[in-house]
Amino acid sequence: MSILFCNLRRFFRNKNLVLCIIIFIYGCSIVLNDNSVTEDQKPPDYNSQITLYFNGHEKTSLDLEFLLTGVDMVFVDGTSIGILKGPVTLRSSEVKGRQVRLGEIYVPEGECKEVRLHITKASIITPDGTASLSISSDTVSMPFNLVIKRRQNSTLFLNWNPDGSVTDNYLFTPLFYLGKEAPDLIGQLLYVTNEDSNNVSVINRYYGKVVGTVLVGKRPRGIAAGLKEDRLRVYVANSGSNSVSVIDPNTNTVEHEIPLRFGREPVAIAVAKGPFGRELVFVANYASGSVSVIDPLSFQELERVGVGNGPVAVAADPPVEFYSGSASLSIEEVNLIKDYRGKFVNVYVANKESNSVSVIRMDMLNNRVEDVQNVAVEWSPVALSVDFKRGKVYVANYGSDRLSVIDIVSLIRGDGSAEISSIENTGRYTVGVATNPFIDRLYLLKSVSSEVLFLNPYSDAGNDIFSVSGSVMGIAATGLSPRSLQFDLQSRNLFVVNSGSDSVSIIDVTTRNEKKRISVGRNPYGVTMFSVK
Repeated sequence: MSILFCNLRRFFRNKNLVLCIIIFIYGCSIVLNDNSVTEDQKPPDYNSQITLYFNGHEKTSLDLEFLLTGVDMVFVDGTSIGILKGPVTLRSSEVKGRQVRLGEIYVPEGECKEVRLHITKASIITPDGTASLSISSDTVSMPFNLVIKRRQNSTLFLNWNPDGSVTDNYLFTPLFYLGKEAPDLIGQLLYVTNEDSNNVSVINRYYGKVVGTVLVGKRPRGIAAGLKEDRLRVYVANSGSNSVSVIDPNTNTVEHEIPLRFGREPVAIAVAKGPFGRELVFVANYASGSVSVIDPLSFQELERVGVGNGPVAVAADPPVEFYSGSASLSIEEVNLIKDYRGKFVNVYVANKESNSVSVIRMDMLNNRVEDVQNVAVEWSPVALSVDFKRGKVYVANYGSDRLSVIDIVSLIRGDGSAEISSIENTGRYTVGVATNPFIDRLYLLKSVSSEVLFLNPYSDAGNDIFSVSGSVMGIAATGLSPRSLQFDLQSRNLFVVNSGSDSVSIIDVTTRNEKKRISVGRNPYGVTMFSVK
């Protein structure tokens, strides 16, 4: 309650009395921490965020444990706001080389001068048992200058050195270092939308650690990385604010927010690259059964394309140079695709409520839609993956045990009878699909069983109908309620977004084991990274 009164003093300085009384009555039920405050609940001028991570030390010889009961950000005017969502026990052997997300809060723009940690007990664990340690002080104060900018997230990292935290063999004097987010090489970054945190987690995928957070619009879901090498951007579909946030990966800040005029409830997004490096962004709008076409240079919504009911996923043909060197396509088929791509790009939209995939043929030279073809698939299609090496589009059908397969070459030729086939007996509740372009592998994400299914599809030479009978290669466990996945060609890892456990699993596709689990924001949804050829 003392924190609440301190916060109210800030309001009385800047708001009239009537507004302060309203805020007080409303705010008595609010705790400004990770679990309780939504975008609509926060006070009017709390438009920025602070996210706090705890970094375990990579090497430690002591097994220490302590109870952290509070973390306060102290402003230059003396007011303070608590970050910690509840007491947490931290043990050096358990957090070694790991990150723990301690909390996330909305704050007003301003300047912080200090961070205070509150510790109530500590102990050391040895083979002989557990012994309590004396605490030098139950409050650790660290001077820390932080300028909080409007509509931006500041990500802080609390680093702990256990071996330097015990003196005289019994006195616990915790050795902490507090740091800010640091820039990383763009090619190493992975981006994950957090729907209930209204932000995007930025992950160094080689080290498996969060390195920053970007505050975007309301309820971000779909996310896509741009393809234009001289102007790399990340695009986020904000389903709650009906907009697209454009993130500059050089600074990990929002460069622009594009309002959608023609669509409602954007949930998925994809980027297509045409001749002369031309880029267009395609946004699937679930509530309006449409796709918005956006020019990322002018930040303008160019066109609205009607598709099926409830579009939930969108994918585009990759750059034409990706098709070279295919072992599954003939020279004639590769040349056919390259000629087609000299002008057109196909954009594939999974329509969950109408059991179809809309194929948008986009004229990239003239920025106009040439036509839209609807292809019937199985029940509740929810995810797509373009396999450029084989010229296929795989469609994950949540309500069916079949994986639909669309043949890109047949689409270009207009041969309707050969466009669609299926992979049998893949099981229901598939929410994601990814392909490995260099070996015959499909990765299917199962939401109910929380696992990734490894498949080795093969073709029947007689009818080119795919089957997976007897070709399940393995299963890998994930976090709870996985929602989406991304295959990293360089590291041969799968990154799985777990909406039910607020985490991202790193799965080694060779061993089929979860190597690491990364804590991200609340209810994570989508994932992307910058592609390599």
